[in-house]
This record gives sequence, C-alpha cells and structure tokens, in this order.
Amino acid sequence: MKERDNKILSDTLERLKRMVEVLQPSDSIRDLAFLAKEWTAYEAMMLPQLKEEDEVGFPLMRAYFSPDEYKPIVQKSMKGVSKVALGSVINAMGPEAFRNGLMKQEKIPSFFWYILFKGYYSYYVKVLPNNIDALKEGIDPATKKKNIWLNSSADVIVITLAFVLAAAAYVKYFPSSASSLLKILSRD
Repeated sequence: MKERDNKILSDTLERLKRMVEVLQPSDSIRDLAFLAKEWTAYEAMMLPQLKEEDEVGFPLMRAYFSPDEYKPIVQKSMKGVSKVALGSVINAMGPEAFRNGLMKQEKIPSFFWYILFKGYYSYYVKVLPNNIDALKEGIDPATKKKNIWLNSSADVIVITLAFVLAAAAYVKYFPSSASSLLKILSRD
C-alpha cells in the first residue's frame, strides 16, 4: 500500500473518531446514517489493506526476518492496546485458534491464557453486547453496566494472588523473557 493510501486511511479514521466523539443521544437518524456511510467507506478502503498485509506483508516479513528481529516491532505496535481490543482479536480468531495457534506460534506460555487473555476475551464478550443493547434501548451504556466478571472483593484477591504467583513462576522459569512479561503487564 502506498504512503498516500495510508495517509487517506489515517485521515479517514481521525474523521470517524471525531464524529463518534461528538455523538449525542439526541442525534438524528440522518446523523447516524452519515456516520454509517463514512464507516462503510473506511471499511472498503481498509479491508484490501489488511488483506494485502496478510497475503504479502506478513509472509515477506517471516521469510526475510527471524521472530527475534520483528518481535520488538510487534511489541511496540501492541503497546497500549486495550483489553477490549485484545478481546476482540481473540473473539475474531476464536479462543481455541488463539490459544492453540497464535499463543504457540509466539511461544506465549499457556498459563497466560488463564491469567490474562481469558479475562480479556470474557470482558469483551460481556461488555460489547451490553453496550449494543444499551444503544438499542437508547440509553447511555455507562448506566447499563453489568458486573463483568468480578463478583466480590474475594475474587479480586484470588485473581491478584494467582497473577502474582504466575508472574513469579514465569520469571523463574523464563528469565530471559521477563522483560516481555513486564511489557505485557504495563498495558491497559
């Protein structure tokens, strides 16, 4: 994809972000229809880019560079990715494909599924439908919050303890990857 095309995609995404930021419950169907039209145009531009990356860019990257060479670039691009975004990736891939494919491919220890990624996935599949339902009902999604996955302070303590123990085990058994763990933990 040409640099000009990337600029167009970036500008379109920024325009969409601004449109979403100013949305109000009182906006008309016409306003929402315009947003939907703009989103559809963005999607039509973005999908060929993603397809090209999958079919050309990533195979070339893997053919000419070792995982150790491109891993820092991937980590940099993943920095700051929200748990909702990661949950959506897991949802799109399917939890089994994520666990048995991507995690194995990237040599991510399996216990990370239980202490990190499963929570991201669960959060995503519970929050997104809740937000969609709220929008359909015409109410602010923030007022329709459900208890996502922590039912008591005991849950928080147990999850925190499990996380600390798993992190300690990871550092002990994979000391060369401890910095990767810290990068993962520093995400939102």
